[in-house]
Amino acid sequence: MSSFASAAADVRAAVAAWFGVPAIPGVTRVYADQPWWAAGPSWDPLDATAGYGCIAFPHISDQQEVREAFGGATGGLKMVRFQVGLVVLYKWTVPQVLPPGQDESAWVGPLDAVLEAIVERLRSDRTLGGAVWQAGEAVGADIKIGRDLPRLDKRGGTIQSWQVVEFTVDAPITA
Repeated sequence: MSSFASAAADVRAAVAAWFGVPAIPGVTRVYADQPWWAAGPSWDPLDATAGYGCIAFPHISDQQEVREAFGGATGGLKMVRFQVGLVVLYKWTVPQVLPPGQDESAWVGPLDAVLEAIVERLRSDRTLGGAVWQAGEAVGADIKIGRDLPRLDKRGGTIQSWQVVEFTVDAPITA
């Protein structure tokens, strides 16, 4: 990353790419940021076998910078810290008849699995494949998951729940 103007876009692209390929089971698409519209194959991955699906996107909620290297008033490196949330939009199809052994809270099992897979991907390489200096390594709260309460969409016959996996991303810039 060479300029501050492109650092946010570079970080957003790196996060989207890291969580998008290879695909995380249950996540059908990772957007660059919040889509203005999500429908069709991107949003409705619900099929007869899985019955659930997610889309996701990174959102940068905060950014700060500090000089981390020598170089005087100009030149050298500065570290830019981004607070990133990978927003996960989750849908689960309410079955007409509950399968044996399931109850009305069965929707949460696949969501837990998706969130754990996202955290495992983040833990697997703190550089996001070499795209950033480090991600998910902040002192205090490396990785935080915010969970929303589920909502029943009676028209669509689905449970919907929005989650966010929050973490910091540190990226050096020349400044």
